[in-house]
Amino acid sequence: MNKWLTDAWQDLGFALRLFRRRPDFAILAAVTLVFGIGATTAVYTIVHAVLLRSPYSDPNRIVVIWDNNSRRRPETGHPPR
Repeated sequence: MNKWLTDAWQDLGFALRLFRRRPDFAILAAVTLVFGIGATTAVYTIVHAVLLRSPYSDPNRIVVIWDNNSRRRPETGHPPR
């Protein structure tokens, strides 16, 4: 683990030196991260609200949804011939 930590510190120092040399790249990298994290958060929030969280207080009690159309044949659900 000690080697991993030493390598991580060396990589961080190298990245900071590069960012100091090219600040435009550092700003572009930061903006890209901001938009990526923001888009991911927005998509997860929408999926959670629409698909994962049920709008019903007790969804286990929902059993059947049916159509009461007397013009259809009851055994098949298709219209009469």
